[in-house]
Amino acid sequence: MDAWYVVFVAWPCFDLEAWHTSPIHLAKQFIHTTHDNFAGNISEIRSYGYRQLHVVLQKWTADYGDVFKYFTGRVGWVVVSHPDMVQQITGREFAHFHDRGLPVISVGGGKLKEFFNKQLLFVTGKDWEILRSSLQPVFQPKVLDQHAPEITRLAQELMGKFEKISQAGVSCNVYPQLAPYTLDVIGSTAFGVNFNAMDKGESSDIVQAAKYSFLPNLGLPPIVGLLSMVFPSLSSFILRVSALIWKDRVSQVQNGFTYIWGVAAALVKNVLDDLNQSHRYASGMPGNSGYDRGVECYHDEKPTEGSAIRNLVEAKNIMTGEQFSTIDITATMYTMIAAGYETTATITSFSLYSLARYPEIQQKAYQEAKGLQNMDTMKYDELSERLPYISAVISESMRHYPPVTPIIALKREATRGAHVGNVAIPEGARVQFNVYQIHHDERWYKDPTEFVVERFLPSSPKYEDFKPKHKYAYLPFGAGGHKCIGYRIALHEAMICLSLILQKFTVSLDESMHPKGSELCCQSALTLVPDGGIWLKFEERMIQPSGTPS
Repeated sequence: MDAWYVVFVAWPCFDLEAWHTSPIHLAKQFIHTTHDNFAGNISEIRSYGYRQLHVVLQKWTADYGDVFKYFTGRVGWVVVSHPDMVQQITGREFAHFHDRGLPVISVGGGKLKEFFNKQLLFVTGKDWEILRSSLQPVFQPKVLDQHAPEITRLAQELMGKFEKISQAGVSCNVYPQLAPYTLDVIGSTAFGVNFNAMDKGESSDIVQAAKYSFLPNLGLPPIVGLLSMVFPSLSSFILRVSALIWKDRVSQVQNGFTYIWGVAAALVKNVLDDLNQSHRYASGMPGNSGYDRGVECYHDEKPTEGSAIRNLVEAKNIMTGEQFSTIDITATMYTMIAAGYETTATITSFSLYSLARYPEIQQKAYQEAKGLQNMDTMKYDELSERLPYISAVISESMRHYPPVTPIIALKREATRGAHVGNVAIPEGARVQFNVYQIHHDERWYKDPTEFVVERFLPSSPKYEDFKPKHKYAYLPFGAGGHKCIGYRIALHEAMICLSLILQKFTVSLDESMHPKGSELCCQSALTLVPDGGIWLKFEERMIQPSGTPS
């Protein structure tokens, strides 16, 4: 295997000792956590578990206030837990916090490095602005709404899976059922082909590729990330050696993302051939087993009209007027899977958990869904208007369990020094939005630990008392220029899926996995995920003589 590595946890750091002593603390609340100068706050993070960052940040907010800094090894982070500051950073000061502050991905081989660093998550500065603006037409409502028939068809196919589970009289972990569905939606709407993920399940190449390519830290043991953070100057060496020690693990991850790259490359070539523009095609990484497998599996497939990949092939850079290169398009297609695969499945999983935990809420949602027909013809706005209660259930679920975590999406980097509120943040500082804390803060939400659907239901008499008290106190998809570009299709998908489930099934918790009175424990990964899964039972509703489920 080629020597390769991904620097995912070891950010280059600015002068932290100067940061400690410099007069940047313009407000008393801007303090730093107690930490060891060698390892930073890693020992305290480790005491909660490596994947409990949202819990640790919540505790530190209680101890230190709305603004504080902590350290992972020698790398410092400023944590912001006040909506006013989030609003300023994502709005008025956006020019100073333009980039996510994610690392430059360093991989062995120029093509692979270029592939990763052209993705929307990692592109910085003017390049990000151009790419985001150029992609915007692909995600316009009128473009996304045309996919409603296919989303509905795939959701109906998913109902067949739940029907078999119901008939077997067993519970299931819903996320592994929903993830292939979301992959099939991405396949149909973005790639313009049928991935057949639901049909093939775990034996599907695309399911395995998605599963392995999004493992945190390449699937390597936490000690690798720990050492990289403590010794950032040695991170390249540490990860190179680790890739040799855990060769099989790293190979699985590498083959995962190169397989998706190969799939996208094969489809781009076929679109270009259709347009008689074959000269624009440039091969990606031939000779890599994952890449070659992806090309082989899809070399005869032609993306449908209206799919995102066709639209991107025909799109142009808004600054230069030139069409995008093959690697620009394939990198963007990979981002669509990375951003949409786990996020949508997680949103729907948590919403189902909430419905199962609160039967009275589930009954109200069922009453709204039971008579709804022709979802395949409804645009997103129309479906939202017809399903206000179910939309509010999804929103309240995302408040309790925000899909984005500080690990990836909710980071910003100060590209030059800026004043945020009465705090001065130095150039180079990495900023994290403490969304989990904001979503559970009693200053912004009445009874924040309670599940109150009416917070997001303007027609309810409870709305004024329970609604968010600040525009930027609700951030399930981020805010400002970096707000998730595909959030509408994720919500459209979730509404259709939940409505069909409610029409056909009563959903309940498996109490052997979720005892009464217990709280759902979650982990901070690329998204917020339930520890141990969400185990539900699906009972088919009885059909009355009129043909209406009871």
